[in-house]
Amino acid sequence: MKKILFIWFLSIGFLTSCVENPEEDPDPVAPIGDLKVDFDGSQFTSVTTAVVLNETSLTIKGTNETGAFFRISIPEAPILGTYTSEEVPGLVLEYNQNNGSDPYVAAKDNVGPFAPFADYTNTAQLVITKIDRVNKRISGTFKFTGVRFADALQTAINTKVFTNGTFLNLPYTSTAVVDPTESILLRRIVNTYPGAGIADQTAVYSYNGNKIVSEIYTDSQGLQTTTTYSYDGDNITLIEEREEGELVYRETFQYNTSNKLETYIAVDFWEDTSIKETYVHNPDGSINVTRLIGDLDTQTEDDGTSTIYFANGEVDRITFSAGNTITYTYDNKNNPFKNVVGFSKIAFVDGEARGISKNILQTTGSTPDFDFTYTYNTDNYPLTSTLPEVVSTFFYE
Repeated sequence: MKKILFIWFLSIGFLTSCVENPEEDPDPVAPIGDLKVDFDGSQFTSVTTAVVLNETSLTIKGTNETGAFFRISIPEAPILGTYTSEEVPGLVLEYNQNNGSDPYVAAKDNVGPFAPFADYTNTAQLVITKIDRVNKRISGTFKFTGVRFADALQTAINTKVFTNGTFLNLPYTSTAVVDPTESILLRRIVNTYPGAGIADQTAVYSYNGNKIVSEIYTDSQGLQTTTTYSYDGDNITLIEEREEGELVYRETFQYNTSNKLETYIAVDFWEDTSIKETYVHNPDGSINVTRLIGDLDTQTEDDGTSTIYFANGEVDRITFSAGNTITYTYDNKNNPFKNVVGFSKIAFVDGEARGISKNILQTTGSTPDFDFTYTYNTDNYPLTSTLPEVVSTFFYE
């Protein structure tokens, strides 16, 4: 993950008013309903829904005939009651006009990137009114005021008010349903360096389902590096890079009981050095980082602290104890690795963002700063990424 191939890649408490959730067996079984929401003087009505409810989370997606969709999720097993973003930091309520659009999201108005805007008030509320665990149906209501930035510099916002949201007797499964538009996987990257005299490079990726297995990286002079990935469930736990069979770099990842990254260790066998980062996940969604450096075996020397702030699901900025801040801006398209299981949980390690679902357009405050230019395919994934010194071309399955 340290080689030049990844330069471009620089491109969620508890509920209130809850009651015990009973097992229900209505007779007869209520007919399947839909997801409806009022906004902009009209009503959104879903034509398809996909609901996953299991021991760790709830996710609801309702899509209408134009492809617009609402997404609702909570990062814990749901029971009957009322959820707000104050009690459940990971509550997600969002509206997407299409798969490539910048969503309107429910966000906090007292902390985070939208707190400075007095014209935004958080109204997010999700109420789960019924769970039929025998026939696997769920019903509830929701409302929120969605917000998004109006410009790349994040100096203004757009808001949209969503009211009278309902979902009625939606069938659910305990296994995630794969959306064809969300199963696109990157298969190959070709890097070229026009006029720089640097050998072209090709990376080929293999997968087991949506879990990455390996990256085989070859330059035009024949040098080959293989990077392998290991998982525990849906969490990436180990990444190892070998050059001509020799282990040169290792990254290990440890997670807490909520499956959030807790510890990251990277060992550079060429340089005989290592780093260790520990992460504290705050109620407002930010992450405090403590960094240590050391040799191949231990990391004991203080190397400062930082805080990672998020906006719209992406790293917005990272502030460092040394006094500098790196800020990121993004496009509204799809990151080539957005569908790879586990990548979203590690896309901020080692002091830099790599893009989670979107692509980084610009970094400021870094050394050096970066400005990216993209072209896209019809599915809104990058076809090319251009920096002054390198052009990357992407191929998908």
